[in-house]
Amino acid sequence: MVLLSGPANAQRHLPRAIRVPDFRLICPPDVDRYADWVQSRPGTPQQISPIAKAAIHEVGAARRAQAVEMLEKAEIVPLGLDQAKDLIGDIPEAAAGEGQPYLIRNVVPSFVSGLGGPVSLLRVGSALWIRAALIGCGGFFKNPLVVFLPFTPTRVDIQAVATW
Repeated sequence: MVLLSGPANAQRHLPRAIRVPDFRLICPPDVDRYADWVQSRPGTPQQISPIAKAAIHEVGAARRAQAVEMLEKAEIVPLGLDQAKDLIGDIPEAAAGEGQPYLIRNVVPSFVSGLGGPVSLLRVGSALWIRAALIGCGGFFKNPLVVFLPFTPTRVDIQAVATW
């Protein structure tokens, strides 16, 4: 048997409280009023299917303000191919094969991660569900999407959640 011990003349230390400054999370203000777009309306259970990534395109930064303005009074705006091209640039053949383009509301936790981040777009019946999540509070922003769909969506439900 082996016993380990400190030096014979070592002093015992009593536990002490560690003082930590109050934690305050300061989140940036909602500068573009993204919360106006966030809607989560309960629906009846229906078949849920993801929208193909090839069908989803972010509006270019140079056209974002124009797209936001187009969506202020409507969640969904049907587009012609020329309008879609103006908003997103070149349209890949795979996207055009998915159906008609629609400009839809979207909220993202930042512009850094784009569509590769914690965003999902699902079809639930004739509705679209968008989910975005953020750890911390880097800020949410309006970020319209052009989505090519084989059906006419009736609404866009957005769930934007921040956890810290």
